[in-house]
Amino acid sequence: MLFVFPEYDICSKIFLLVDIKMKFVYVILSFASANVFVAALDEYAKEVLKTNVLIKQAEAHLPKIVKNIIQGTFTMEIMTLLLAVPERPSNTLTQTNLKRFCEPHGMIVFQTQLQSEIEDVININPFDINEGDFEDVSLFNLGEARRMKTSAAVNDLLNLVISKTDPDFEDVFYVCRLIGLFRAIEQPALYIKSANVIERTCFITDVNKNVSRYRTVDGDIWQIKADGTPFQLLSSQIV
Repeated sequence: MLFVFPEYDICSKIFLLVDIKMKFVYVILSFASANVFVAALDEYAKEVLKTNVLIKQAEAHLPKIVKNIIQGTFTMEIMTLLLAVPERPSNTLTQTNLKRFCEPHGMIVFQTQLQSEIEDVININPFDINEGDFEDVSLFNLGEARRMKTSAAVNDLLNLVISKTDPDFEDVFYVCRLIGLFRAIEQPALYIKSANVIERTCFITDVNKNVSRYRTVDGDIWQIKADGTPFQLLSSQIV
């Protein structure tokens, strides 16, 4: 049986009328590299930075926040963008995932959605971003900083899954999405696009259409080969 998360309705043609200012920002981001500094922070980079500050404030609650996201309505691709590779250029996102927020500024909206997820769990301390304090910070640096925090939360959740001590992860689909997020953080260049379950086997697909498979065998979660042969325990992959 194939489990698929529902997508939001496709937005109207108004989505195509992109604000000139934001269009310029997207062009810059699309061709950005790790050497592009955030000295004059653009709007998207500001939101990534703001989200990182909130994540640091919420560090003790990150496992709960990540669990809420996994069990929510975000697609695997958007979870990858939110928690693993916020520096990913917007032109690599599928149009469906950009349109699902009915918003031409989708990349920024993704960050504000994550901020909302954090604020639903903890009370946020007010803060201001002083651009001068971040002259040597790039989007890649911000992505690395985010992965350092989210990786610990994801590993904590995986250990609960492996020890079978979290009833919230009895659903194999949620476990599959958690594993997909784990791989997205551990290997950000793969850029995980989807995580689906077919006949209790988890299929994780990256941007190059490579597929990784996971399945419970004799009570343990294994990464398996295409022919179903187990070859590596999930527990051995967690650092």
